[in-house]
Amino acid sequence: MGTATHVAQVFTRDPLTGPGTLARLFSILARHAPGAVPGPRGDGGGSARALRSAHAESSGEIFWDSPSPMRVRGGVHPMFYPTDTHATITLECNNAVAGPDGLVGFVREASTTFGADFGYVDVLPGPAAANGEPPGFVYLTPQNLQAWLPEIWWGMVLGPAYVDLIGGDVVASTPAREVTRLGPATYWLQLSEHLTQPPTGADPLERQRREVAAHLGERLFWKAGRTSFAVPRFAATGAGRR
Repeated sequence: MGTATHVAQVFTRDPLTGPGTLARLFSILARHAPGAVPGPRGDGGGSARALRSAHAESSGEIFWDSPSPMRVRGGVHPMFYPTDTHATITLECNNAVAGPDGLVGFVREASTTFGADFGYVDVLPGPAAANGEPPGFVYLTPQNLQAWLPEIWWGMVLGPAYVDLIGGDVVASTPAREVTRLGPATYWLQLSEHLTQPPTGADPLERQRREVAAHLGERLFWKAGRTSFAVPRFAATGAGRR
């Protein structure tokens, strides 16, 4: 197997603080990428040691991590602050833990279960370091969603906020390899059949990205010199706790 490092994120207006939320989330992860489920370190299955944040609540923020070669990094970031618009689920792992198919299944089911506005799966740029650490990567944040979408990812969930903004008929007719309706106003878009790590300095999906961006609307996406962007209006819904 190769050493590509994959990343997946889900953004939902569900605060992810309800009773049993993490149990539901990890049951979805176990169905699609069992090696990425947090558990005791050294259990032989490649699962990661779970570390709660200072919030230290049963439904609080949680991070998990495992060493190479079964590299896993994950995080669940519920809404805590008054300016929060989305709770975030993040997962990064190499394909010895979960390949693209597992992450796609996880993102799609998590998105429909928790009513996500946006989600994606992609491969991190560049090779892992000699010590097994994946390359640096700038993850999408809820603040990005309020300003623009930085790019077209290999696989994307467009939820109700984006479908309402773009138009259901437009999203449904996107010129992508796969367009699947996941719910009444939620779609999965996938640029190609397989996700492969691109060679350095090359993007084999550049044409597909351009075509999809042009179809959905160029103003959704960041571009140097662009001063006006199309974005959903996300109200701050954070619980206001610290």
